[in-house]
Amino acid sequence: MVLLLFSIGLEFSLARMRNILRQVALGGALQVGLTTGITTLVAVGLGEPVGRAVFYGFAFALSSTAIVLRALAERRELDAPHGRFIVGTLIFQDLCVVPKVLGWVDASRSRDVFLLAILTLCIGTAWLTSLVGLSLALGAFLGGTVVADTEYSHRAMGDILPLRDAFVSIFFVSLGMLFDARVVADQPLLVGGLLLGFLVAKGGVATLAAMAMRFPSRVAWLAGVGLAQFGEFGFVLARLAEDNGVIDKAALRPLLAAGIVSMFLAPLLVRVAPHITAGERLLAPLERLIGVRSIDEADEGRRLENHVIIIGFGLAGLFAARTLAAAGTPFLVLELNADNVRKGKELGPPVYYGDATSEEALGHAHLSEARLVVLLMNDQPAAVRVVDMLRRVAPAVPVLM
Repeated sequence: MVLLLFSIGLEFSLARMRNILRQVALGGALQVGLTTGITTLVAVGLGEPVGRAVFYGFAFALSSTAIVLRALAERRELDAPHGRFIVGTLIFQDLCVVPKVLGWVDASRSRDVFLLAILTLCIGTAWLTSLVGLSLALGAFLGGTVVADTEYSHRAMGDILPLRDAFVSIFFVSLGMLFDARVVADQPLLVGGLLLGFLVAKGGVATLAAMAMRFPSRVAWLAGVGLAQFGEFGFVLARLAEDNGVIDKAALRPLLAAGIVSMFLAPLLVRVAPHITAGERLLAPLERLIGVRSIDEADEGRRLENHVIIIGFGLAGLFAARTLAAAGTPFLVLELNADNVRKGKELGPPVYYGDATSEEALGHAHLSEARLVVLLMNDQPAAVRVVDMLRRVAPAVPVLM
């Protein structure tokens, strides 16, 4: 797990960390606070002692950093709005529980020495953070972010990947060894209820936390799915609770069984969630409360024809909008990031919240009458889905990607 978090840190530089500080501080506090509080109240209501109820609260609040970050990295969604919220929340959860040296090592021209130095940095930062009460994984992740800002990040990644993949396999094998099928057979209703708690209740709380931060419904839906599982640090917390007499082994087994099942389901759910629109549709009525302009609120009286549709309002989208405005070309922008929509509202361009993979949103944007679609997204899997939808709705409209 430490090697996995270090390698993900190599892909997540300090500059990118600065971009998610808001998600770390606010999103993490909301998700952890709400989940812990609600779970504790429910446990007390069911007759559990206060100490055990608080343990259940924190156990439910923690999600799997290793599994979720790996899934997001594989799908290249770490920079997507929901990816930033998930990563920020995971870092906050872990908080609850050196370039000159590399230059000298690189001068030795020894691959073995360089690999040992990287492993020392990885394990060393993890150990140092553990001394001040933080998690091992957080230290490894921060160590990776330090190396990511140096010229040695690509070499470090290449050398560490084989070890990371091997230890990830061991991690999942260890989860399988911890799973006790007899508990499921003896207490199926309890294990099933706890599993629903992780997948539905915890995911719902995370979704509401994202909505409270004024994220659009699609981002909140994906964030809730991404955080709806047990965390590896839950096992550490469980051991501490058992050693201190807060909970006994018999009461702990159903929780661990349900948690392990939720961890195995997590990669599958993260993969299929973008293709399930029912969740975000249920959240659609809340969008007006977060203060974004939806595409269906655009002025329908102003019939758009021969216009340009820009998808994505980051820096490139802003430049494209300014250029089209200066040329007198009619256009509108579809954006899924609520912050960018609000920025567009302040700057003046017609920027609307809209999911470009939604046929309804594309209809409101008058895609069939458009002269061009300019696709400016840094989320490659989502961009592929957008192109597929554009081709199905209006195959004759050219797409500049």
